[in-house]
Amino acid sequence: MNQYVVVCDHRRFGVNCSSVCNCRDNTSCNSITGHCKTGLCDPGWLGLSCDKGGNLIRRIRHQVSTQMSSEAKSTNSTFAVDGQLGPDPDKCQCCSITNNSPLSWWLLDLGKRYPLKSIVIFGRNNEDSYQQLKGFKLLLFNNTADDKPEMVLSNDSLHTIEENRYELTLNNTLARYIKIERPGVLTLCEVIVIEGNCIDGTFGKECVQFCHCADNKPCQTIHGYCQSPICKLGWMGKSCNESCSESTFGEECKQVCYCEESTCSSDYGICPGKCRYGYRGVHCNIEGIEEIEAAKTAVHSSSVVIGGSVAGGVVVIGILLLLVVLIYKQRMQRVKRNESENYYKTIHRNMAQVDDETTYDTIDISHDNQDQQNEEDNVRVTGL
Repeated sequence: MNQYVVVCDHRRFGVNCSSVCNCRDNTSCNSITGHCKTGLCDPGWLGLSCDKGGNLIRRIRHQVSTQMSSEAKSTNSTFAVDGQLGPDPDKCQCCSITNNSPLSWWLLDLGKRYPLKSIVIFGRNNEDSYQQLKGFKLLLFNNTADDKPEMVLSNDSLHTIEENRYELTLNNTLARYIKIERPGVLTLCEVIVIEGNCIDGTFGKECVQFCHCADNKPCQTIHGYCQSPICKLGWMGKSCNESCSESTFGEECKQVCYCEESTCSSDYGICPGKCRYGYRGVHCNIEGIEEIEAAKTAVHSSSVVIGGSVAGGVVVIGILLLLVVLIYKQRMQRVKRNESENYYKTIHRNMAQVDDETTYDTIDISHDNQDQQNEEDNVRVTGL
């Protein structure tokens, strides 16, 4: 079986040689894998095959604009973003060069804010000899170039890859304006801006929209879709960027709270004050009027006792004294009544005894009178 290897044209690789590798300095790549032989890519390209576009300026070149403090040797500010490294300005019109001045600068406007992963700056050949980038500063702005810069970096803090090449990692810093300045002559042969991603929790144009995914997981950069369909408590929607409506809270805003004033917190449903009448519980979402009334009564009673402790104490003492007096009077009346009843019973008993003695005396008198009459009768008989 015959085997053969397909050899693609220069800087092409893959199936039917349909892919293009953008290797540094116009070098070739492997016809099958596309890996660059030098391992380096042209400015603005990434990956082992240098086939992944990364230069933001080349992608949005229709909307970017540039300015510079002055133009020397028939150059202009656009040469620094034309995609050509051209490290020798003496042989090509491929570098932006200013005149010598106390402060020279070059400004790039991206049209809107972008998250920036890194910036690569190329100077001219023999930079060590010309020193037309030495001591430069990199400034990033968000709104206008006249505002206070969001970040200021000097070339001392930049990572030097080659003698005329500087690369700075920006960790997805948001910026619209990029300014490079230094005293004296400033020469820039190419500026490459590598776009990053929105920081976690943001998405959309200029990364100004916020997603609230569960467990603080990042969302998709363009539409903000969360990796999982679960949002943080108090948020809902595909991008978890819709807050709960008033008086709703919790997961997907499915629970309802009934606060007396304002609304509850959208995450845990905590009311700022009391519950609405007829509701109770931590989230003011449990119905129960009887318990509420009982609680109100208890609270009112406690308030009365606590609020008027001195006056309440006097009232209590007065009531106790009154009760003692009433009880004493009742007892005295009961004693008097018992004494009266005993008195009358004694009188009746004594009177009964007197009646008995009188009866006996009457009988005795009657007997005495009868005896006397009999004696008189006996005398009369004797006389006769």
